[in-house]
Amino acid sequence: MDKTIEKALNEQINAELHSAYVYLAMSAHFAEQNLDVDYYMCSYYNPISRPASGEHVSGSEEVYRDENRRAMIARIRTLSRPVIHYKILAAGRNDPREAFRTAASAMRDSDAVCVGVFPKDNPRMIEEDLAIFEQAWRQSRAGGRTGRYEA
Repeated sequence: MDKTIEKALNEQINAELHSAYVYLAMSAHFAEQNLDVDYYMCSYYNPISRPASGEHVSGSEEVYRDENRRAMIARIRTLSRPVIHYKILAAGRNDPREAFRTAASAMRDSDAVCVGVFPKDNPRMIEEDLAIFEQAWRQSRAGGRTGRYEA
């Protein structure tokens, strides 16, 4: 192996190990101090395909896959703290009625939802989204159901 490449590779590995140890130490510190998290923020989608880079690249294609949403909803069911569900609309790619219905049926009573809006296109967007969500929430709770999303 070329010595320059070997040196760069070793430096990268050492930097990665250092970062891992820092995160591990932080985790241990928080555990010792009983500093549990209050809530989780859970994105329904992993919008960035990062095969070549771990960093966000402006202008890169965003990918929204339903299997990401199903996996996150399954994970949310296992969490002990409240969750803020976000990216439920997949950057406007999902029909709002379907997206809010899915989120409402996956939410526990202590959860919340966070959505982005662009009222410049529609000044009533917040009002309309809230009405859609409230209807979805009521329907998801009909008959005593709570957080029973079916994929």
